[in-house]
Amino acid sequence: MPLHILVLIAIAGGILTGVVLGEAASVLQPIADLFVQLLRMLIAPLIFVTLGLAITGIRGRTAGAIGIRAFLYNLGTLAAALAIGIAFAVWLGPGRGVDLSALGGMPSDPGDAVAASGRSLHDIVVGIVPSSIGRAFVDGDVLQVLFLAILFGFTVNALGRDRTRPLLEVLRVVNAVLYRIVGWVVQLAPLGVFAILASVVGQSGLGILGALGWYVGVCLIATTAHVAGVHGGAVRLLAGQPLGNLLRGLREPLPIAFASVSTAAALPVSMVAVPRETGISQRIAGFALPFGAAAGRDSSGIYQVVSVVTIAQLVGEPLSISQLVVLWFTAILSSWAVSAVPGASFVNLTILLGAMGLPVHFSALVLAVERPLDHLRTTGNLIGQFSNAVFTGATTGEVGPPGKVRG
Repeated sequence: MPLHILVLIAIAGGILTGVVLGEAASVLQPIADLFVQLLRMLIAPLIFVTLGLAITGIRGRTAGAIGIRAFLYNLGTLAAALAIGIAFAVWLGPGRGVDLSALGGMPSDPGDAVAASGRSLHDIVVGIVPSSIGRAFVDGDVLQVLFLAILFGFTVNALGRDRTRPLLEVLRVVNAVLYRIVGWVVQLAPLGVFAILASVVGQSGLGILGALGWYVGVCLIATTAHVAGVHGGAVRLLAGQPLGNLLRGLREPLPIAFASVSTAAALPVSMVAVPRETGISQRIAGFALPFGAAAGRDSSGIYQVVSVVTIAQLVGEPLSISQLVVLWFTAILSSWAVSAVPGASFVNLTILLGAMGLPVHFSALVLAVERPLDHLRTTGNLIGQFSNAVFTGATTGEVGPPGKVRG
């Protein structure tokens, strides 16, 4: 049975159990704790290995004018997407009105990453540098591990590929092992969702369900605003290309991506449709589209930051301005670090919750509405990949009339 069907069954079972048992449903808390502990044990090594490998590969991916434009466009739209997601979540407050801070069975873990609450932006920035390398991993301080990963990646680049090739091969194997473990842990999601929903509904009532519905609405509003305002504006105003060509290019790949919940699955169709309908050269399409499939995660970033802000509101700890800045910056780094594999967005969410000192337990609540949001993220990500290709082609002069495929 597909995982998302099992999760839906777990959602229904968890809600029903919480309503029937009431506060007695907190007996299921150990199951939720075990699920979260399995995720937490992977966060620090996953950040270090994936971000370190991502940085070591940047030099080759961004060589030349085409690569630089595609990279900068992706980075700029990602930063804008995260800012839009944070702004809408703070403004619309999907987590306000349902205060879960008093739940005895759902406390913030003392083992979570160091909380940013009550710390100034200066303290947070200075605290990014660990007193020792080992302590960053032992404490599970996400920001410090991010710093070490960045330092490691740039140092490997400085030493050169010839000297570091054996080390990179080992890290790639370790990365594959970590993501295999992640895949196994994600398979336990139905059990974790059941336990958490039963406990939360049992202790706080059904008000949490309304908050989840509004949370999905905020994700939809923020994603629509980003796609229309940022990607649409970039194609029409900066690249000077008609939006109709972009929309026609989406007709064939979009149903495939939406149904498979994967922009990579639609890549073969995209490689044909985009040059034909937008007029960009096949050379641009051959670089920008695979690059976007690997790194274009604007809509996924919106989902993650909206989730973090919502969870902070749910537990009665709304984030300060300095914390929101840290969330924005950390989300940029982690979005580039986490590989595009099933469950990656959920793993990234746990990383961000740890960085903000929020209870990782509540990440399982998001799984209750993961499936519809996955379709939404995929659609937004695909549009972003197409707009990147059109922008790169137009700004490098490799675009012509639609219908004529150029080399």
